[in-house]
Amino acid sequence: MKKLLLLIALIPLYATADFYKALNAYEKKNYESAYNQFLEMAKLGETRSQFNLGVMFYDGEFVEKDINQSYAWLKLASESKTASDKELNTFEQIKGKISDHNSANQVYDTISQYSNDQLLVNLYPEFLDTEETNPDQATAIKIE
Repeated sequence: MKKLLLLIALIPLYATADFYKALNAYEKKNYESAYNQFLEMAKLGETRSQFNLGVMFYDGEFVEKDINQSYAWLKLASESKTASDKELNTFEQIKGKISDHNSANQVYDTISQYSNDQLLVNLYPEFLDTEETNPDQATAIKIE
């Protein structure tokens, strides 16, 4: 049990180290490596990585310039309670440059599965209704 608690305690440190590794790759203009690392962390709900993906899509760094992808990733990052004023202002600037809001929102709908709120919904198991079933005969269910 102690090993499990230690592992759980170290996970945030590992994620932080990966973020700085990705940021270092970005600063060295190794955009492919930075993109791949940011994307992996962004899919885990890491909002700084989501923000950086938005910037990369806006500037066309390793990826083709795509204002809709930029908007979607920046919107996702800006919805975080920890979003800075700079991040919120950046999102508002990009939002103002969108010409087709329907397309941009469709892209956002696709990636919104990586929001912290949605990730929590996806990760929490469903519990059996004990009024209709016998909990002693419960079987594991798949979490999607």
